Amino acid sequence: MDPFTELLKQPWFAVSPSPWSLAFYAIFGVIGARKLLSSRNYIHSNRWPRIIAFIDALFLLGMIVFIQDTMWLFCNTWKWILPMYSGVATFWNYYVRFPENLLGFWLFGLLTYGKWRLRAVVLSWKTLAYLLIIACFTALVFYLAPDQAWIDWTFAVHYGFSDQVILGSFLISHVGYKALISLAFLSLFPELRYKRWKPKIEDSSIGLKKGEEQIESVPGG
Repeated sequence: MDPFTELLKQPWFAVSPSPWSLAFYAIFGVIGARKLLSSRNYIHSNRWPRIIAFIDALFLLGMIVFIQDTMWLFCNTWKWILPMYSGVATFWNYYVRFPENLLGFWLFGLLTYGKWRLRAVVLSWKTLAYLLIIACFTALVFYLAPDQAWIDWTFAVHYGFSDQVILGSFLISHVGYKALISLAFLSLFPELRYKRWKPKIEDSSIGLKKGEEQIESVPGG
Protein backbone atom coordinates (compact mmCIF):
# COMPACT_ATOMS: atom_id res chain seq x y z
CA MET A 1 0.00 0.00 0.00
CA ASP A 2 1.08 3.54 -0.69
CA PRO A 3 2.19 5.11 2.63
CA PHE A 4 1.01 8.55 1.55
CA THR A 5 -2.46 7.29 0.67
CA GLU A 6 -2.61 5.55 4.04
CA LEU A 7 -1.72 8.88 5.62
CA LEU A 8 -4.65 10.51 3.79
CA LYS A 9 -6.98 7.94 5.32
CA GLN A 10 -6.10 8.96 8.86
CA PRO A 11 -8.97 10.87 10.53
CA TRP A 12 -6.67 13.53 11.97
CA PHE A 13 -5.27 14.34 8.52
CA ALA A 14 -8.75 15.10 7.13
CA VAL A 15 -9.48 17.75 9.76
CA SER A 16 -9.85 21.14 8.08
CA PRO A 17 -7.44 22.78 7.62
CA SER A 18 -5.31 19.70 6.99
CA PRO A 19 -1.59 19.61 7.89
CA TRP A 20 -0.89 19.97 4.16
CA SER A 21 -2.90 23.21 4.05
CA LEU A 22 -1.31 24.51 7.24
CA ALA A 23 2.16 23.92 5.77
CA PHE A 24 1.08 25.70 2.58
CA TYR A 25 -0.19 28.72 4.52
CA ALA A 26 2.97 28.86 6.63
CA ILE A 27 5.34 28.68 3.64
CA PHE A 28 3.55 31.31 1.58
CA GLY A 29 3.01 33.46 4.65
CA VAL A 30 6.79 33.62 5.01
CA ILE A 31 7.26 34.28 1.27
CA GLY A 32 4.63 37.01 1.33
CA ALA A 33 6.16 38.59 4.45
CA ARG A 34 9.56 38.79 2.76
CA LYS A 35 8.02 40.43 -0.28
CA LEU A 36 6.16 42.95 1.84
CA LEU A 37 9.25 43.86 3.86
CA SER A 38 11.25 44.34 0.66
CA SER A 39 8.68 46.80 -0.70
CA ARG A 40 9.36 50.50 -0.29
CA ASN A 41 5.60 51.12 -0.03
CA TYR A 42 5.09 48.80 2.93
CA ILE A 43 4.80 50.67 6.22
CA HIS A 44 4.97 48.57 9.36
CA SER A 45 5.53 48.97 13.08
CA ASN A 46 9.10 48.85 14.33
CA ARG A 47 7.98 46.28 16.84
CA TRP A 48 7.92 42.71 15.50
CA PRO A 49 7.92 43.72 11.81
CA ARG A 50 8.40 40.16 10.56
CA ILE A 51 5.48 38.84 12.56
CA ILE A 52 3.23 41.69 11.45
CA ALA A 53 4.26 41.18 7.81
CA PHE A 54 3.60 37.43 8.15
CA ILE A 55 0.09 38.11 9.45
CA ASP A 56 -0.55 40.63 6.65
CA ALA A 57 0.59 38.04 4.11
CA LEU A 58 -1.78 35.46 5.59
CA PHE A 59 -4.67 37.93 5.29
CA LEU A 60 -3.81 38.52 1.62
CA LEU A 61 -3.51 34.80 0.97
CA GLY A 62 -6.82 34.25 2.74
CA MET A 63 -8.56 36.64 0.34
CA ILE A 64 -7.46 34.48 -2.61
CA VAL A 65 -8.55 31.32 -0.76
CA PHE A 66 -12.00 32.79 -0.05
CA ILE A 67 -12.45 33.57 -3.75
CA GLN A 68 -11.37 30.06 -4.78
CA ASP A 69 -13.60 28.41 -2.19
CA THR A 70 -16.60 30.46 -3.33
CA MET A 71 -16.00 29.32 -6.92
CA TRP A 72 -15.88 25.73 -5.64
CA LEU A 73 -19.12 26.22 -3.72
CA PHE A 74 -20.94 27.59 -6.75
CA CYS A 75 -19.89 24.62 -8.90
CA ASN A 76 -20.61 22.12 -6.12
CA THR A 77 -24.07 23.61 -5.59
CA TRP A 78 -24.86 23.39 -9.30
CA LYS A 79 -23.47 19.87 -9.81
CA TRP A 80 -24.39 18.03 -6.62
CA ILE A 81 -26.38 20.02 -4.03
CA LEU A 82 -29.33 21.19 -6.11
CA PRO A 83 -29.99 17.93 -7.99
CA MET A 84 -29.14 15.49 -5.17
CA TYR A 85 -29.19 17.16 -1.74
CA SER A 86 -31.58 20.08 -2.08
CA GLY A 87 -33.82 18.53 0.57
CA VAL A 88 -31.11 18.18 3.21
CA ALA A 89 -28.79 21.10 2.45
CA THR A 90 -29.94 23.98 4.62
CA PHE A 91 -28.54 27.43 5.19
CA TRP A 92 -26.85 26.47 8.46
CA ASN A 93 -25.20 23.25 7.28
CA TYR A 94 -24.17 24.34 3.78
CA TYR A 95 -25.21 27.72 2.37
CA VAL A 96 -23.77 29.59 5.36
CA ARG A 97 -20.36 29.12 3.75
CA PHE A 98 -21.23 31.70 1.09
CA PRO A 99 -21.72 34.61 3.54
CA GLU A 100 -18.81 33.31 5.63
CA ASN A 101 -16.50 33.64 2.63
CA LEU A 102 -17.90 37.06 1.79
CA LEU A 103 -17.47 38.27 5.36
CA GLY A 104 -13.95 36.81 5.57
CA PHE A 105 -12.95 38.46 2.29
CA TRP A 106 -14.34 41.82 3.42
CA LEU A 107 -12.67 41.57 6.85
CA PHE A 108 -9.25 40.62 5.45
CA GLY A 109 -9.57 43.34 2.81
CA LEU A 110 -10.31 45.86 5.56
CA LEU A 111 -7.33 44.70 7.63
CA THR A 112 -4.99 45.05 4.62
CA TYR A 113 -6.55 48.23 3.24
CA GLY A 114 -3.46 50.31 3.98
CA LYS A 115 -1.27 47.97 1.91
CA TRP A 116 -3.60 48.28 -1.08
CA ARG A 117 -3.85 52.06 -0.72
CA LEU A 118 -0.06 52.47 -0.59
CA ARG A 119 0.32 49.97 -3.46
CA ALA A 120 2.46 47.57 -1.48
CA VAL A 121 0.13 45.06 -3.13
CA VAL A 122 -1.86 45.61 -6.32
CA LEU A 123 -4.64 43.91 -8.25
CA SER A 124 -2.91 43.44 -11.59
CA TRP A 125 -4.05 41.87 -14.83
CA LYS A 126 -1.98 38.82 -13.85
CA THR A 127 -4.04 38.36 -10.71
CA LEU A 128 -7.28 38.59 -12.68
CA ALA A 129 -5.91 36.12 -15.23
CA TYR A 130 -5.01 33.60 -12.51
CA LEU A 131 -8.44 33.99 -10.91
CA LEU A 132 -10.02 33.33 -14.30
CA ILE A 133 -7.85 30.22 -14.68
CA ILE A 134 -8.97 29.04 -11.22
CA ALA A 135 -12.60 29.53 -12.25
CA CYS A 136 -12.10 27.60 -15.52
CA PHE A 137 -10.16 24.85 -13.72
CA THR A 138 -12.93 24.50 -11.13
CA ALA A 139 -15.67 24.36 -13.76
CA LEU A 140 -13.72 21.79 -15.78
CA VAL A 141 -13.07 19.55 -12.76
CA PHE A 142 -16.76 19.52 -11.80
CA TYR A 143 -17.87 19.02 -15.39
CA LEU A 144 -15.61 15.97 -15.83
CA ALA A 145 -16.05 14.48 -12.35
CA PRO A 146 -18.12 11.29 -12.56
CA ASP A 147 -18.88 11.42 -8.85
CA GLN A 148 -18.16 13.46 -5.74
CA ALA A 149 -15.11 11.41 -4.86
CA TRP A 150 -13.11 13.27 -7.53
CA ILE A 151 -13.86 16.70 -6.12
CA ASP A 152 -13.60 15.87 -2.41
CA TRP A 153 -10.90 13.47 -1.25
CA THR A 154 -12.41 13.22 2.24
CA PHE A 155 -15.62 11.98 0.59
CA ALA A 156 -13.57 9.37 -1.26
CA VAL A 157 -11.96 8.24 1.98
CA HIS A 158 -15.23 8.15 3.90
CA TYR A 159 -17.01 5.99 1.32
CA GLY A 160 -14.13 3.61 0.70
CA PHE A 161 -13.10 4.53 -2.83
CA SER A 162 -9.92 3.09 -4.29
CA ASP A 163 -6.50 4.45 -3.41
CA GLN A 164 -6.12 5.79 -6.96
CA VAL A 165 -9.30 7.86 -6.65
CA ILE A 166 -8.31 9.15 -3.19
CA LEU A 167 -4.85 10.15 -4.37
CA GLY A 168 -6.13 11.70 -7.61
CA SER A 169 -8.77 13.72 -5.77
CA PHE A 170 -6.19 14.91 -3.24
CA LEU A 171 -3.78 15.99 -5.99
CA ILE A 172 -6.52 17.99 -7.70
CA SER A 173 -7.62 19.81 -4.54
CA HIS A 174 -4.36 20.13 -2.62
CA VAL A 175 -1.80 20.41 -5.42
CA GLY A 176 -3.62 21.73 -8.47
CA TYR A 177 -5.72 24.31 -6.64
CA LYS A 178 -2.96 25.39 -4.30
CA ALA A 179 -0.52 25.85 -7.17
CA LEU A 180 -2.98 28.23 -8.85
CA ILE A 181 -3.72 29.98 -5.54
CA SER A 182 0.00 30.54 -4.96
CA LEU A 183 0.42 32.06 -8.44
CA ALA A 184 -2.52 34.41 -7.88
CA PHE A 185 -1.14 35.34 -4.45
CA LEU A 186 2.37 36.09 -5.72
CA SER A 187 0.96 38.24 -8.53
CA LEU A 188 -0.35 40.68 -5.89
CA PHE A 189 3.17 41.92 -5.17
CA PRO A 190 4.55 44.48 -7.64
CA GLU A 191 7.79 43.47 -9.29
CA LEU A 192 10.77 45.38 -8.00
CA ARG A 193 12.58 47.20 -10.78
CA TYR A 194 16.11 48.31 -10.07
CA LYS A 195 17.87 50.89 -12.23
CA ARG A 196 21.40 50.04 -13.20
CA TRP A 197 23.96 52.50 -11.93
CA LYS A 198 26.00 53.99 -14.70
CA PRO A 199 28.94 56.34 -14.13
CA LYS A 200 28.30 59.77 -15.57
CA ILE A 201 31.16 59.69 -18.04
CA GLU A 202 29.39 62.01 -20.42
CA ASP A 203 28.84 64.64 -17.72
CA SER A 204 32.52 64.59 -16.71
CA SER A 205 33.68 64.87 -20.30
CA ILE A 206 31.37 67.84 -20.81
CA GLY A 207 32.78 69.48 -17.68
CA LEU A 208 36.36 68.80 -18.87
CA LYS A 209 35.60 70.30 -22.28
CA LYS A 210 34.14 73.40 -20.67
CA GLY A 211 37.26 73.74 -18.53
CA GLU A 212 39.50 73.56 -21.59
CA GLU A 213 37.45 76.22 -23.34
CA GLN A 214 37.78 78.50 -20.32
CA ILE A 215 41.58 78.02 -20.28
CA GLU A 216 41.82 78.83 -23.98
CA SER A 217 39.73 81.98 -23.51
CA VAL A 218 42.12 83.38 -20.89
CA PRO A 219 44.52 85.96 -22.45
CA GLY A 220 48.00 84.58 -22.82
CA GLY A 221 46.74 81.10 -22.08
